[in-house]
Amino acid sequence: MNTTQAQLGAVLAAGGPELTRLLDRTEVRLAEVAEGHGAELARHATATLSAGGKRLRPMLVFLCANGDTDDRLVAAAAAVELLHMATLVHDDVLDSAPLRRGRPTVFAEGGRLAATTTGDLLFSRAFAELASTGSPDAVRSLSEASSALARGELMQRADAWSRDVTPERYLERCRLKTASLFCASCRLGALFGGRPAMADALCRFGEGIGLAFQVLDDVLDVSGPWERHGGGARRWSWSPTASLSATPRRRSLRGGSPRP
Repeated sequence: MNTTQAQLGAVLAAGGPELTRLLDRTEVRLAEVAEGHGAELARHATATLSAGGKRLRPMLVFLCANGDTDDRLVAAAAAVELLHMATLVHDDVLDSAPLRRGRPTVFAEGGRLAATTTGDLLFSRAFAELASTGSPDAVRSLSEASSALARGELMQRADAWSRDVTPERYLERCRLKTASLFCASCRLGALFGGRPAMADALCRFGEGIGLAFQVLDDVLDVSGPWERHGGGARRWSWSPTASLSATPRRRSLRGGSPRP
């Protein structure tokens, strides 16, 4: 169990010892994937995967599987985490971010090419993990989530600093860039956990969690500690809620001018 997983003690306790064992198996598999493609990529991929993270998406895979321990569940859990980590590495390239979770990013340590290649590796291995299960439905689910992530990221960057983003557009962006992978995680848990009839319902459940997660994350981007993103070096210019802090109304609520 990693440090940030310890913050989710109540969830782990509710899931029982088997949930912890499955998460540990997922960590082993993630390490194997990270280390299996040459020393240079291994160094960056291992650093990315060991930088922390709550492993929320793998948890959802297992929690939606109703106690099943099928090996394909571990492959699915690894796949959703690999895809998530790939998007973070690529985000850091787009943002020229020096830090993530208080640690130097791959972009900062290895440059744009190393970071882009590391993200590509994690992305490709995510689909390789699911392909190994032999389930077209699983691959299709992750593929749809991947496409949604890309669309959401493009929407976010198109809307940067805009004061005209409607609540509906903002929530759609959250659904695409974050909730879609939560949805896929729950769907994969249902597919490999012997509950295919519940896949759609559990997907909607995951989507709701993902929306709440992203909205909270955006609120903390604006109102949380400035050190939250490693000294404020990243995210601010792209935060979906950042433009709100630039308005007179938001400045008055904050009690001053927005942070530079």
